[in-house]
Amino acid sequence: MTNIDPEFAHLTQGLSQVPGAEIGIQELTEDDRFTTFSAKYRAEDDRFTVQFFVSPELAGNRAYWSTVFPEALEKAAEKTFPMELRAEKHLLQGEFIPDFQLNSWCLRGEGMLGDDLHDRIHVLLLPLLDSMLEERITK
Repeated sequence: MTNIDPEFAHLTQGLSQVPGAEIGIQELTEDDRFTTFSAKYRAEDDRFTVQFFVSPELAGNRAYWSTVFPEALEKAAEKTFPMELRAEKHLLQGEFIPDFQLNSWCLRGEGMLGDDLHDRIHVLLLPLLDSMLEERITK
């Protein structure tokens, strides 16, 4: 059973409990080159899952993880996956994954066009998100 941190409980409405299960979470690529988060991701065909974990340096900053991070994630996802790269029926959704000991965010996409999803995540999304977050936390 998942232990939900009460401060984050309002973010959990209607969320699935196993992020990335539909494409095999055990096969995710790890990426810990950033200072504001670490990530695990997988891209296959027209869909992807990216799971984000707060960096140890920012773990105590609740406003960062509950407000700053999701706002930046939404903006970075929109820039990385603009409408022209989405099929008519598509999904681009961020979700908070509650767990008292390891809260994380998950970004899922389905119906993405193009054959470079892995590169788009590795080269565009993750560095852009890190840059946006660095800018926000240094203000």
